[in-house]
Amino acid sequence: MEVTYSGSGQIYFLKKEYECDLYLNEECGGILVKINVYGVTANFLEFPLEVNSFSGVLSNGLKFTLMGCKREGLNDLIGSGKSVFSYSAQYMVKGIGGKNVSQITFHKVEFQIADIIAWGNISGYSVTENYELACKESAEKIIYQNDNLVVKYIVRSSMLPVTDWDTLKEEITLKQYGTIEIAFDEEKTIEEFERVYKKIKRLIEISLLRPVSLKKVTGQSKHNTQTLGKEEYEWPIPIVSSDFFDNQRVAGPKVHQYRWINLSELIEH
Repeated sequence: MEVTYSGSGQIYFLKKEYECDLYLNEECGGILVKINVYGVTANFLEFPLEVNSFSGVLSNGLKFTLMGCKREGLNDLIGSGKSVFSYSAQYMVKGIGGKNVSQITFHKVEFQIADIIAWGNISGYSVTENYELACKESAEKIIYQNDNLVVKYIVRSSMLPVTDWDTLKEEITLKQYGTIEIAFDEEKTIEEFERVYKKIKRLIEISLLRPVSLKKVTGQSKHNTQTLGKEEYEWPIPIVSSDFFDNQRVAGPKVHQYRWINLSELIEH
């Protein structure tokens, strides 16, 4: 998997600060960080072969935390007076990083999946009796729930024009996406959400008789909030991981008339 340079900054490990270069492939979940250690030659054991997490900040201000890191290489650049440790990461969380980052947990994670609107049998829009297009107040269904877990299918849609100025365009584009929302009653690690997501993803693929493609992942944590005015809100946290894109393939021609069962039928039966 190819990754591209995303920026340079500082990374922290055991209260020490190091320079780093971050490389990403967000479409496929590829994550690589190169950590610079200055000196004639660095100690091979400067970092373990496997690290639970690195946290850092890029020069552009982006905070990040890498989890499930494995060493991919060590390159001694004697001419530059430094050694470069390369690590791949299983997960990357954007917006959380710095010197004092504890274990990152979530209580809700959303997985946006491409081209499942017809399967979900729900739209974010409706047509009124006067043949006008309107936004629905709610576009969701519960797929599964128990005492500590709720899995929902939600359609996220773009807003209709709300002012005359918004209508002064040659093209007005509306988009909607099917999303799987997994919510626990308590904070959980990202691995817990991944296990549930892969089961739901498999059910969707069995129903559609084809693979599905993940577009993006965002989480919410009770420990990550921002204040707007007098109110405190949980802030969406972007998550990158190659695990979420496991064996992801580009779907072939979409022949919906051969779909096996849709979401309503799956829930009812």
